[in-house]
Amino acid sequence: MAETAPDTAAAEVFVSLPYSVELARLRMQRLRIEEELLLEVKRQQQLEETAPPKSKWFELRTPQFHYEAHKNNQLVRGGAELPEFDDQLLEFRRQLASSSEKFKETFDAYARLQAGDATDAANLQ
Repeated sequence: MAETAPDTAAAEVFVSLPYSVELARLRMQRLRIEEELLLEVKRQQQLEETAPPKSKWFELRTPQFHYEAHKNNQLVRGGAELPEFDDQLLEFRRQLASSSEKFKETFDAYARLQAGDATDAANLQ
């Protein structure tokens, strides 16, 4: 066999143990959850960035005033140039909000499942 496939003869043998398979599955599950959490953080940031300024932002006496003033200035500058942007922005925000809602439902169901409530197992799949 070494004459026909020298690389195969020198290769190490990988033994798959039951606990290593389970560890690999758990790592993948953890990575999927971390990915979903990162995507949710990104959705929340985009929702905050695209949100209009707070009502009565001009009365704020905190550092938040500058943030809200900047949002207001961008809204005033961009609103006159792109009237169709408002509809696109609202639709984008609706999609973000619905995605966040779906994530919250899935994450809550997963948390209940981890806590021992097996009735929600069917909802996750």
